[in-house]
Amino acid sequence: RQQSLEIDAFIISTDPRFRRPYIEYAIEHNIKVICDKPLIVPDPAHYNLTTDVDSSHAWLSQYTDICDLLQKQKQKHDNDALDVVLICQRRRHRAHQFITQYLQKFITEFQIPMNFINIQHSDGLFLTPNEYHTLENHPFRYGYGKLVNSGYHFIDLLLWYQSVCDQALSHDRKLYKNA
Repeated sequence: RQQSLEIDAFIISTDPRFRRPYIEYAIEHNIKVICDKPLIVPDPAHYNLTTDVDSSHAWLSQYTDICDLLQKQKQKHDNDALDVVLICQRRRHRAHQFITQYLQKFITEFQIPMNFINIQHSDGLFLTPNEYHTLENHPFRYGYGKLVNSGYHFIDLLLWYQSVCDQALSHDRKLYKNA
């Protein structure tokens, strides 16, 4: 006798070049997706997305297609819980949480917005020039490199810090307006 199992979510951490079919399959079957970063990468015809506008648009189109499919399936199944979640583990790191708490406290107290930030990333990759084009286990070879592979964490942190600052300033502005 075959037993039916209910699947709560797909955890997808395959090579980024092959994630899209898994993501679409899960969405089409009303299954939540938890995905490692990056969500998707361009197809091979558009690997030069950092230097070619058409490639960037093609990548955006792939992302938009996934978003559209997700919305369609949410409506079809009346399931607001259906989602695609990208793992951003930096937000759970205590150092980054400390920074956001400090920013919120400082900005609320002194009403000084964040006007400069320097985010630096170094992950210990020491590659020879030839290895950038021959390594199979790193996206440099495929033209979607550092920003898509790990740099997006720092864009996410920058946006998170900025939102904390914006909230701290807007909260205090509301207090002044009501006074």
